[in-house]
Amino acid sequence: MKSGSLCCCLTSILILALSASTFAATGGPDQGGYGWADSDEASATYEWIDISSGTRISLGDDAISDPIEMPFTFEFYGTTYSFIYVGSNGFLAFQSVDMSAGFAGQCPLPLVEEPNGAIYGFYQDLDPSADTSGEIYYDSLGVAGSRMFVVTFEAVDLFLDDWESDPVTFQIVLYEDSFEIQVNVMESGLLAGGPRWDANTTIGLENESGDIGLGICPGAGEIPDEYSVRFAKSDGAGVFPARQDLLAEPGATLQLTYTVSNFGTSELEATCSASTTSGWTVTTNPGSLTVPADGNLDFSVEIAVPVDAPMSPAEQLTVQVSTGTDDKQAMALIRLRHASDAWQLIDSLPQALANSQVVAADGRLFAMGGDYLDTASSNYMAVDTTWAWSATDNTWRDADMADLPTAATQGSACAMDGKIYYLGGLDGSAADESHWSFQPELWIYDLAGDSWSNAASPPHAVALANVACHDGMLYAVGGWADVDADGDFIGLPEGTDTTLAALLIYDAANDTWSEGAAPEVGLSASACGVVDGKIVVAGGFFDDTEDPESIWITSATAIFDPAADTWSEGGRLPQFILHQAGVVHEGQLCSLGGQGNDGVLDLWFCYNDGVWIEQIDTLGMARENLAGASLDGHIYLVGGTGADGLATDFAERWPTADLPEPGETDAGIETDAGTEEDAGTETDAGTETDAGTETDAGLTDAGTQTDGGSSDDGDDGGCGCAAAGAGSAGLFFWGLCLLALRGIRRRRN
Repeated sequence: MKSGSLCCCLTSILILALSASTFAATGGPDQGGYGWADSDEASATYEWIDISSGTRISLGDDAISDPIEMPFTFEFYGTTYSFIYVGSNGFLAFQSVDMSAGFAGQCPLPLVEEPNGAIYGFYQDLDPSADTSGEIYYDSLGVAGSRMFVVTFEAVDLFLDDWESDPVTFQIVLYEDSFEIQVNVMESGLLAGGPRWDANTTIGLENESGDIGLGICPGAGEIPDEYSVRFAKSDGAGVFPARQDLLAEPGATLQLTYTVSNFGTSELEATCSASTTSGWTVTTNPGSLTVPADGNLDFSVEIAVPVDAPMSPAEQLTVQVSTGTDDKQAMALIRLRHASDAWQLIDSLPQALANSQVVAADGRLFAMGGDYLDTASSNYMAVDTTWAWSATDNTWRDADMADLPTAATQGSACAMDGKIYYLGGLDGSAADESHWSFQPELWIYDLAGDSWSNAASPPHAVALANVACHDGMLYAVGGWADVDADGDFIGLPEGTDTTLAALLIYDAANDTWSEGAAPEVGLSASACGVVDGKIVVAGGFFDDTEDPESIWITSATAIFDPAADTWSEGGRLPQFILHQAGVVHEGQLCSLGGQGNDGVLDLWFCYNDGVWIEQIDTLGMARENLAGASLDGHIYLVGGTGADGLATDFAERWPTADLPEPGETDAGIETDAGTEEDAGTETDAGTETDAGTETDAGLTDAGTQTDGGSSDDGDDGGCGCAAAGAGSAGLFFWGLCLLALRGIRRRRN
């Protein structure tokens, strides 16, 4: 199987590359002086050059040719070359490339990872060795001084692992007289620009060190047939970096350096200025430059970020360099992350619980349900317990909220209009203790009356759905569904219950259910919230119904627009995450904790104008299966499962503020069953002493699958968590055991 790298991810430095799903008709220049225009412009005309009688090249998948001597020398980023290499993934290179790592995206350019010193004609995961694939060949045309060197990829298939055929036909042309380059795309295929192992199709150039380059990274279907892109050196000016993504905190001052490059043969007088969308204080120094011929000069830009700047959307910085005859602009987006503070302990949850639900309403937090491992019986137990917490006394109180009508865990909750809604979940083990049962109701808690009532039941029972309340409606996305309507939760592959790609909508005023446009997949255990009137769902997992032994874990962000009844795709989480808390705070959806690429997370990310930003302060405890809410300017996190596989009573908030010492809680707490105080005694009860890190069943590279089936004796064969069976009421395919009992896949979906 192939694996790939992320197209673009956040790093620890402030300046981050920007990519776009759409592209203009012209671009550049880059710092090497190259610009481009496509066939929508007069300077680039589509013209297919027939070299079908040329020399054939035989290449395998992820392969590079021997050096090919060109009939003329060619200047590229200031260096003259006589030889060129042809890469199977749709590129030419002026130096040898190590292809052993397979295909990895080159979007956006420049990117220092190989290949470098390259011309990307249609850079994708191509496989010329496929049975259905066409040929690669090259030839030279014309007379000395004005020759063309052409490499054609004719009907070369995308790598689809024998799934189907999707050929593309294109060519790369090098011009002897001008050192210009043209890419001609005759047929772009069905999946042109589509996500393949987290990388988009790239058409562009990059210098030998991979730190200068330009090009386009089209989105799905945006490369038309009979399309050309022309690359040529500029004799004008440029300002660099041309595009960047800046990360800052409210009240910070950013110091940036820009370079004005003169690609002409005479000196250049330039005036420099900068501004932001909201009129932040921006200073340029100096304001004017005299740039020598074929030279560079720097100027600085200082940006004062207001203390009260909104966290979203991103602020746009425009830097302009005017030369009298030519104006050049550089653009940047300034995204804000929360300033450093600290996570503050609040009163511990009276009972160690995972998979509770927490909502904020009426100035308080309300925690409902959840599960714990009963150390006496070695069984997982769901609870009906509810707790209310107020910052006034920093104390969880049982008497302040009526208990759930039934024990439940892995349900979903939200609040609106003086009511709390608790949907579905699992309520307990079956008589033979081989599986759990669905809790099929929608329960409504009236804060004023301190009472629960049941509403119209949803069309199907569901657990682990992603729920949001908005404008009188409850939206439930995905989740594990009781497909056969028997009340028993028996998931794939043993049973028929699976994650459904469904959107259920409850109308609170009319007590009725309807269905909205379905998401692409049945996302479950994701971060979910309402932002700007839209339902945003990020991360989570879903079943692979074609391969029931596996589940998929995703980093995707799906956005539902209730007004249009449509879904769209947002920016991707920096890693694959599930079982995190989702909290909307200061207009942003934040994903906190959860199970990530390398185990249980103490990280949190907030979604800002299409990009997930890692925040500065780590959680006080790494955990998954936790619950969260936002109240009075604070994010609250409650309970969950730690890296040791045990439920916790840990509760915290961010940022820090004055808080009284906890008072005394009510009596009647299940201290002998749910506190899990003696964790070390659970070695024979299926406790996951090393399960939280998923070292055996962990997240593999994108598109790959690991073996995670249960062993014959009921042990999962890697997680240390016993599969549920006779004599055990363990949660089947549940929480901590979920990833180890079945094969794991990650994909961009």
